[in-house]
Amino acid sequence: MVRTEELNFDWFSAPAATVFDVLRERGISVPDFVSRTGLPTPQVEAVLFQDQRFDERFAERLSAVLGASSAFWMSRQQQFQEAIASVENTPSSQTKEWLASVPVKDLQKFGWIRAEGNTFISCLKFFDVSNIQAWKSKYNSELSAVKFRTSQRLSSNPVATLAWLQRGRILSREIPCEKWSRDKLRESIPRMRELTKERDPRRFLPALQAICAEGGVAVVVARTPQGCRASGATRFLDANKAMMLLSFRFLSDDQFWFSFFHELGHIILHGMDALFLEVESDATTDEELEANQFAEDVLVPSSHRGELDRLKLGKFDIVRFARIVGVSPGIVVGQLQHMGRLPPSRMNWLKRRYTWADS
Repeated sequence: MVRTEELNFDWFSAPAATVFDVLRERGISVPDFVSRTGLPTPQVEAVLFQDQRFDERFAERLSAVLGASSAFWMSRQQQFQEAIASVENTPSSQTKEWLASVPVKDLQKFGWIRAEGNTFISCLKFFDVSNIQAWKSKYNSELSAVKFRTSQRLSSNPVATLAWLQRGRILSREIPCEKWSRDKLRESIPRMRELTKERDPRRFLPALQAICAEGGVAVVVARTPQGCRASGATRFLDANKAMMLLSFRFLSDDQFWFSFFHELGHIILHGMDALFLEVESDATTDEELEANQFAEDVLVPSSHRGELDRLKLGKFDIVRFARIVGVSPGIVVGQLQHMGRLPPSRMNWLKRRYTWADS
C-alpha cells in the first residue's frame, strides 16, 4: 500500500504524480477525486495535468481526500519547484547535447511526453530524474548493457533503447501481477500457445497479459523510437515481478510469437539480475541460444521436428502441418525460413501482418 508520508522523492516528479499513484492504488477515478475535493474542476485539472502550483487550501483538500498532512503536500510542491529551478540553471550547451541523444520527436509522437511546454523538463520527468547528472547515475549500468548488446553494424542509438525500456517500466507499473512463479508460467504455456491461432492482437494480447500476470510477469508492448532496434526485452522489476517488453518490430505473427516465447524462456530459465535485450546483432551467448531453443520447442515440439524437416513446401502442406501442431501457418513459415528450408522471400503471404493503429 502507498503510504504517502513515507515516500521518498529523489526523482523529478510533480505532486500530481503522487496523486495519481494514490488514486490508482485506491481505485479512485479522476472525476470522483475532483468531486471529493469540493474545488472547481478547472483548478484541480490544472494541478493534475498542467503541474500548476497550488496553495495551502488546496493542500488541505489533498490531505482530507488522500491522506498525509497538508505540510507533506506543500513539501512535495516545494521539492518540485526546486527541481525546476535546478533544471533552469543547467547550462544550455549541456542541455542541448543531452537532448540531442534523446529521440524527442518520437517520444512526443507516441504520446510518451508532451509536445508542448519545456521539452527538457518533460524528458527528465519521463526518465524519473531531476537533472542530467542524476540521469547518468541512474542509467549508467543499463546504458552500458545496451551498448554491449547493440549491433555496431547498424544505425542505433542506445539512449533510444533506454527510452523504450523506460516506457516498458512505466506501462508495467499499470499491470497488477500475482507473485512471480516459474511453475505457474510453465503450467500456463499451453494456454499461451493456444493464442497463436488468434488473428487479432486486440483479442490475444489482453488474454496473454492476463495469463502471464498470474505468474508474476507484466507483458507490455511499446513501439520503438528511431534508433532502437529491439524486438524484445526482459528484466525483473523486483523479486516478485518481471517485465516482458515487446515491440512488434517486424509486424508479423511468426516474429511476434517467436520473440514472446524467446523472452519467456529468459524469464523461466535465467537469472533475475540481468537485462535480456534482443536486437539485430550476432550475439550468440549461451543464454540467447537457450532462449531460442526454448521458443522453437514451444512453437514446434520436438515430437514434430522430424516431420518439419521433411515437410513439403507447398501451401496446403504447410497449412495442414500448422493445424496438426496447433499454431498458425505463418509460424511454420517462419520456422522453415529460420531453418533455411524456405528463402526469406517465399510464402510470406501466409503470415499474419499487423499495423499500428495510427499508421
